[in-house]
Amino acid sequence: MLPGGCDAEDIADQAIGEMLAGHCRLAVGFIRERVVKELKRLVSQRVRVLHGLREAAAMRGEWDAAPSEEGAEPVSVFDGILDQGADGYEAAAERGEALERRKREFEKYLDGEQNLRPVFGCLCAGVTKPGEIARRLGMEERAVRNARKRLERRLAEFVRGSGGRKRET
Repeated sequence: MLPGGCDAEDIADQAIGEMLAGHCRLAVGFIRERVVKELKRLVSQRVRVLHGLREAAAMRGEWDAAPSEEGAEPVSVFDGILDQGADGYEAAAERGEALERRKREFEKYLDGEQNLRPVFGCLCAGVTKPGEIARRLGMEERAVRNARKRLERRLAEFVRGSGGRKRET
């Protein structure tokens, strides 16, 4: 990785873009060798600019960080790092499953509560405006606002861990 967050593919893309935009030294009637030479020039120019940035001096690559003995094969610093857990996709999937499980538990906690489960369903679906919820559920807007207040109280009880018991209303 080079300074500025660029990798080799980014630099090649930029060089090709400059060439296609006409910002190069190619003349009409160019041949393959000239195109290759010009691409090399544009890539070298971009790399030279990136290495000239202040942050380049502070950055170290995978191979720079590990001490190397003269004549020995370079050793990657990443070889010593153990995988401590699931990758990002698996971790996100696990969090999503846990969230769905808690949502089902809360819906079960709301059994018997008039209008709270449908209002909670709308909120989970991303519908947050009381007027829109009222329209979807065929309720009055005031009833939706009251239901949301009761829902907030029930959620606070649920989070505090009231043992899954509903409070008598």
